[in-house]
Amino acid sequence: MDFDFAALVAPFRMQPGLSRMPDGAPNLSALDPGDRLFAEKLAALAHPEQTVLLAPDFDATPAAFAFAARLALDAPEHARLEGETLHLPRLDARIHIRSGELHLGPATPQGVQVALDRLAAEPLRRRWALFALAVREDLAVLDGSTTRLQVLSVCVPSHWAPEDKIGLPFAAAHMPVADNALLIKASESLARLVTGTERWQRNVWTFQPSPHFDGHPRRAAPRVWPLDAEPASLGDKLWARVEHQSFIPVPNAATAQAVFSIRLMIEPIEAAIATPEAAAATHAAVATMSEQVLAYRSLTRIQPGLLAWLAARARE
Repeated sequence: MDFDFAALVAPFRMQPGLSRMPDGAPNLSALDPGDRLFAEKLAALAHPEQTVLLAPDFDATPAAFAFAARLALDAPEHARLEGETLHLPRLDARIHIRSGELHLGPATPQGVQVALDRLAAEPLRRRWALFALAVREDLAVLDGSTTRLQVLSVCVPSHWAPEDKIGLPFAAAHMPVADNALLIKASESLARLVTGTERWQRNVWTFQPSPHFDGHPRRAAPRVWPLDAEPASLGDKLWARVEHQSFIPVPNAATAQAVFSIRLMIEPIEAAIATPEAAAATHAAVATMSEQVLAYRSLTRIQPGLLAWLAARARE
């Protein structure tokens, strides 16, 4: 997992936590069709009304070009941009970015055409479904002038429903988040910052009782926590869920915009928190979460067992 739990700080606070992306660091990573995440994304696209959403009267074409250019830069062996056409060899697909005209070849993975055909009547929406299958990241487009989420191509959300968030201002979209005062207060300045010319990133982490990626509240199975398990056995019964979130500037748009990418990583805690230093830092963070944050993340009842496991690993 590309995340260092040893770098966590305490006391835990819900805050933006943005940092500039280093030169050369990728925003996007190509998705292998043999990966379990690909299968979960493909299954989620059976529900396009929940996964691929565009606000009305918003021109998402500049953002689509920004995505395609960034993918060709970050994964040149898996994506090639020729003029206005994006070639995706792993999907045996090519798409004209501006028109949404799509061509699939004989080597297109099974199920992809069926998923994309559900949006055949809306080619500009369909292109975002194809983008979702091309990369590990889920995607959104943020309009800096209004702070609204104008595009959501989100197949594996972390227990929120994209169809409830499309078109909302940043502050309204984060209203359910626990201890959200800092996020809400800074929403307009954050939107201006991340839709500028620089690339920004942040990480968000939590824990869950299964290895599944898709946490959509209307699709995912209810979370069943191992509350009766001995703390020593939790290493392979709990999974760390980390989102690497980054922002891709969108040039040549009518308003300041950014493509918001969310790369999801999931590992059993015994692998993700592998050192005493990481366990100690995570213990300090989890121990200082407010009751509201614990409830929001559904960690209230598992916290004692998780803290016991972390304390034991910190002593190793």
